[in-house]
Amino acid sequence: MSIVSGISRFFGGAGASPNGSGFNYAAQLARTTPAELPPAALYHLLRGAYETNGWYDDLRAAGFRVDGAAMPAIKPIRTVVAPVVNFYGAKTFPEPLALVTENEGIREPIKQLWQWSNWRQNRRTFARMLALYGEVYLRCVASAESGRVHLEILEPQYVTDFSDDQRGYLTMLRIDIPQSEEQTDGSRRAYTHVELWEVAHDGYPSGRYRLWHADGEASGRAVRDLGTPREDATLVDFGIDWLPFTRAEFQSIGGKRGIGAVQLALESIIEADLSATNLHATLFQDLEGAWVLKATGNDANGRDLPPPVVQGAAASATGTGTLADGSVQVGKRSFWRLGGGQELQSVIPNIDYAAALAVLQDHDAYLERVMPELAYARVSQLSGPELSGRAIRYLLTPAVDRVAEVRANALAALMQANKQALTLGIINGAFESGIGTYESGDFEHDFEEQDVIPLSEVEIAEGEMSSASAFKSWTEAGLPMAEALKRAGYTETEAIDVLTLAAQDVEAASGEAVPEAAR
Repeated sequence: MSIVSGISRFFGGAGASPNGSGFNYAAQLARTTPAELPPAALYHLLRGAYETNGWYDDLRAAGFRVDGAAMPAIKPIRTVVAPVVNFYGAKTFPEPLALVTENEGIREPIKQLWQWSNWRQNRRTFARMLALYGEVYLRCVASAESGRVHLEILEPQYVTDFSDDQRGYLTMLRIDIPQSEEQTDGSRRAYTHVELWEVAHDGYPSGRYRLWHADGEASGRAVRDLGTPREDATLVDFGIDWLPFTRAEFQSIGGKRGIGAVQLALESIIEADLSATNLHATLFQDLEGAWVLKATGNDANGRDLPPPVVQGAAASATGTGTLADGSVQVGKRSFWRLGGGQELQSVIPNIDYAAALAVLQDHDAYLERVMPELAYARVSQLSGPELSGRAIRYLLTPAVDRVAEVRANALAALMQANKQALTLGIINGAFESGIGTYESGDFEHDFEEQDVIPLSEVEIAEGEMSSASAFKSWTEAGLPMAEALKRAGYTETEAIDVLTLAAQDVEAASGEAVPEAAR
């Protein structure tokens, strides 16, 4: 199936709808999830929606049809895809991205891995792709020659097939990347770089890796039709029994492919663009108005004069002079030379533009409800003593909740990729073997929690003062310290730290250990 036909299905060119003739669940599912679509078609669609400029023109030029009708002339003047995706680029990963681990030996190797991978910059690219496509892959690459290991981002349109186990670990992965190379005669040869990775299975107990450079487009061709591979090795040859890839999902509803931040709202986004385009076109056309040339008076017999005959305009050679329609062009202005009994009138229709604008604004409000990330730019501009950072965070609760889910998925993928890189780094001499092994759990780590929308220093200080005041009130009321700390808003970890320090102070002053029950 071609990309164009695949996209057409997504918009309903061949999909059934639940009106009258029965509800076709499979067809409706194909309209809202990529499971029934060629993945590359969906990802090209989403990439075009993100880049915006000329997107609809390109679709129209390609003969794209919407629900069987010709693609309307739409301008992407209300497209919200880029703002939503960029929001996740800025907020998905904590800032700073700080490791938490009991094995201090892996801290510096992971920092070195990130430096070799340019992760400080690439993590934002990773987050944008995750939000746009709904899934993205990290590939771990090691080289004994360079003595380095790094992470590469693999866009999902190049992963044409995969399978995983119940833990989410990949067991098979196929990659198809279109390429071209210059021949000795100066021509260019188009080919597809194909990789197939498989863990151990019947027939290949050591796992298998194969590479082809297949002529032309190969993404739809079976492996048996690709010919002899250029490279053929086992996973054991690389010193591993797992695939050096990690898959991250933005959101899952149970399908094979992930769901991105804008995918389920594409039709609403396009409707907003269409509404805005129509409103603007109507506005500018009607403001220009229309000119009516009418005959006034009566002929000798008292009958109404017939309408004047108007010829098509033709510009004069000099740009200034009388045109064929009887007007006179002076500079950029036109003046009409009318005969007797003729009158030129300007007609501007009486259209309620405010009502039409209200419809569009209501549609914008709807988009903000289904994509709460859009509220970030609006709410973050609010200021004043009555609207603190805490209040802004409260207003952005739906967006923050969405980021929390995505952040957990992204960090889980990064942790798994870090562990793979540490293992490959040891195998290829990039890291010392003394840092431990994956199997023994030495590579376990996490990241410090950071607020999606951090508080200012003033608000932090105010919060600490408020907590301290509340703690004092509760202890004076006779509550144990642990309970007072809990009611004052301290986390369990913070409460333990406070109680430990307090116990140490008492012990130092009295010389006697404080009973655990008194803490």
